[in-house]
Amino acid sequence: MNERHRALVFVAIVVMIVSILGTVSTLIPPQLVRASGTSVTKTTTQLAASISRACNTPCPLWSREVEGDFVRLAISPDNSYVVAGTGHGSRNGAVSLFNRQGQPLWRRDLDRLVVSVAISYNGSVVAVAGSQRNVAAAFLQNGSLYLFDRRGNLLWNLTTGGFPVLDVKVSTDGSTVVAITNQKILYFDKQGNFLWSYGTPT
Repeated sequence: MNERHRALVFVAIVVMIVSILGTVSTLIPPQLVRASGTSVTKTTTQLAASISRACNTPCPLWSREVEGDFVRLAISPDNSYVVAGTGHGSRNGAVSLFNRQGQPLWRRDLDRLVVSVAISYNGSVVAVAGSQRNVAAAFLQNGSLYLFDRRGNLLWNLTTGGFPVLDVKVSTDGSTVVAITNQKILYFDKQGNFLWSYGTPT
């Protein structure tokens, strides 16, 4: 496996957040999780440094390697699950779910780069936003939304035409999904039915 396609996902934060800091945001700088183009090596190093500073010693409870040029992470608010989304190349990605003990529960390969992931309060649903990269023009396009259940079953998959999906959120109870393209906010129910949108096409 090419070294640039490997990243250590240190998810000791699952338990450490509860016992030390109380929130995800204080342990992981947002730019590490959300910034596009962050190198795997830099992301891994800075994540490890953040964890070490929090407890004054290298103290991950577990770690896992995932393939990809970058990693998107989300933790269920009840601290039971960690979801990791990756991307490499111009149109390949994957989403993986781990429990709080670090055991991999499932992985699904996608035909999109994962640009955002979200998970409901108890991990009942996992939402994924993906897009493809236009290498020649260096922009994202052909967005797609995915919703999986806790067992990795695909509940629905919707495409947005040529527009990229840039972010996705899911409600606490997993009943609604909201996504952001470069033009609109899109709102769906758990069954994938389109409910409303906001924004004016450019």
